[in-house]
Amino acid sequence: MSETVENGMSIGELAEKVGVPVATIRTWERRYGLPAPARTPGGHRRYGADHLLWIASVRQLVDRGATVVAAARRVSEASNERRSPSPPVPLSTALDGGAIEAAYSATRALLRIRQPAQAVEILVQLVRELGGEVVEAEHAPPDALPLDLSFGERAPLLPVTEPYSIARLHLERMLPTLLDDARHMMLLTRRLQDARGRSQGKRGKASGIASVVLADRFLELLERGDQPGAFHLVTDLVRQGVSPEALVLEVLAPAQQEVGRRWEDGRWGVAQEHAATAVTDAALGLLALDAEPLGKGHAVVGCVEGEWHALPARMAAEILRMRGWEVVFLGPSVPAEDLARYLAMERADVVGLSCSMPLLLKGAARSIDVCRQAGVPVLAGRHWVRGRRSVRDPARSDGLGAGPRYGSEAPRGLDGPSSSSIAGAGAA
Repeated sequence: MSETVENGMSIGELAEKVGVPVATIRTWERRYGLPAPARTPGGHRRYGADHLLWIASVRQLVDRGATVVAAARRVSEASNERRSPSPPVPLSTALDGGAIEAAYSATRALLRIRQPAQAVEILVQLVRELGGEVVEAEHAPPDALPLDLSFGERAPLLPVTEPYSIARLHLERMLPTLLDDARHMMLLTRRLQDARGRSQGKRGKASGIASVVLADRFLELLERGDQPGAFHLVTDLVRQGVSPEALVLEVLAPAQQEVGRRWEDGRWGVAQEHAATAVTDAALGLLALDAEPLGKGHAVVGCVEGEWHALPARMAAEILRMRGWEVVFLGPSVPAEDLARYLAMERADVVGLSCSMPLLLKGAARSIDVCRQAGVPVLAGRHWVRGRRSVRDPARSDGLGAGPRYGSEAPRGLDGPSSSSIAGAGAA
């Protein structure tokens, strides 16, 4: 255990923060060799955060009935195993009852949120109950905890506490988990709202809470890379009367969007994201297997040059196929010149282009130009990404010469889905 001498606490400051008398701390040092403080050139003890956590952990075990000898041995052994300055005992023994009750109450409150602002209020209140304060990031001191409580709803908010304090210990242990819980609840709330909105008039729907539960089940299969399980789930739902189109829009697409979010925030690596996407792609092909052309027309769907996330475009292609269109899917990153040659050789009543990043807009404009020169209407997505927040921007697609709904050029049978309903289904 060590901290820089300059930044350390005196034994009196340490005793005040952990609620253990100075004499007791000195006795523990003599008997058990811990905590082992650094020394100033003048011989004065100096303690750091890891010393505070060790004493706090021993104190909690003693308060729960353990002898000092047993508590010191348990904490020291756990500390050696973990080789980390984190509290070496379970959370329930490293935190006092009041802090645990406050966290429990906050968790219950998060289950009832309907708007992101409510989650912000809950977490700010928890920080204050645990002895900290919340300030805007631009005004925060250097030792503020690097945990943004704003969820992108306002300027970043950071919790601050006294260094080496019990309040900081509580917040460092509790806030990361509660932030994850809050993000999950907001995601669930958004998906419930989207599902309710889609449930009006949809044939063979899997609507409302049911669709959210099914998407979560499908996501669990993606997390394990369980392709047989995914096949079993979707085929069973089709046998129960859920339409393949509804499964794509309400189960596969929301689950795959969460895959992208987990890759983006670092929870999943590239390999796990690729494995999950492969399962979704295979399930999508299975759902579209029995689609038959009904004379609606010929559609060509692909990604603009540089766009390698092909799954959202393929979902759109397969939904058109389910609606009776004959569809050719060109896949990822199709150069405009190659698209022009293809359209010169093959019939197309409409071309669908996928472009998920503003960086690729120039390539999208070239592809749209060759389609217009060939006299083929263009269906262009309008789902653009700004940081972690997705927005619809009709001006961008219209400004490139392609309307998301065609305007007066719309071929019959293209009454949705809107491109934004499945945009972002791949890892961005």
